[in-house]
Amino acid sequence: MRHNLHEIDQSDAELVLVLAGDHIYKMDYRPMVEAHRATGAAVTVAVRTVPLAEASRMGICALDADGRIVDWEEKPAAPKSDLASMGVYVFTRAALHEWMVESRSDFGRDVIPAMLAGGAPVYGHRFDGY
Repeated sequence: MRHNLHEIDQSDAELVLVLAGDHIYKMDYRPMVEAHRATGAAVTVAVRTVPLAEASRMGICALDADGRIVDWEEKPAAPKSDLASMGVYVFTRAALHEWMVESRSDFGRDVIPAMLAGGAPVYGHRFDGY
């Protein structure tokens, strides 16, 4: 993603939708983008519940009552939650530039934890379809 930031900069896009290329799902992204704008998030992560037995293979999070991500673990050995990242993100262009730096190559392992540690507004958007 970092290697393509120059392409994003050539557009006047305010938001960047990042999709996982190896997933199969049917999702209308408009409600997620609307929620992202409404919360003023730097990034919004699409999340869904998964069987707890499968949670150790994914990025797992917890949300507060407002939908803000308050805990994040990438592929935890002992998951505390069954709420998993789908690998779908809506970033503001500014947040993508700020947090997607040379030392951070993976969204779930590097970027999202750095954003949470830095106090950035990181939100989850629940998706129930698949």
